Amino acid sequence: MMFAQGAFKTLDKILEDMELESSQTQNFDEVIPVLINAMRDAKATIRAHTLSCLLHFVSIQKFSPMFEQQFSNFLANTLGLASDTDTKVRKLVCQILTRLLDSRPNELLPYINDLINYMLQSTQDSDRDIALEACEFWITIAEVPDMTEHLAPHLPK
Repeated sequence: MMFAQGAFKTLDKILEDMELESSQTQNFDEVIPVLINAMRDAKATIRAHTLSCLLHFVSIQKFSPMFEQQFSNFLANTLGLASDTDTKVRKLVCQILTRLLDSRPNELLPYINDLINYMLQSTQDSDRDIALEACEFWITIAEVPDMTEHLAPHLPK
């Protein structure tokens, strides 16, 4: 188990140092399904390292074909971690959802009301880092064309 944790942490550092570009993502096609499966790991540290690795791929405007193919699994797993007990995991979920809103808003449209409610809740989280990440969502949603109309029903909250 320590091996997996170390491997994901190392991969996260490599991806962080690389400043991935879309042309480089295909080099990681074999790793993406492993990362997506590891999002469901029992250990919070592995889930967090995995999310951090995947955040690098989400930050790229053009997904690799493998990431495209695995996107629905990735999104389902990410949404499943929204209520995780680990604060670092929830912080990373907020970061990923915010980046996805910026880069792929149409993919999130079916979930937008749930995401808005989740971010409203996260903005009030007792963990300062989670609350700050949720605030980034509000900045992003205001900048994404045609997204502000989805906020109107939630304004009284």
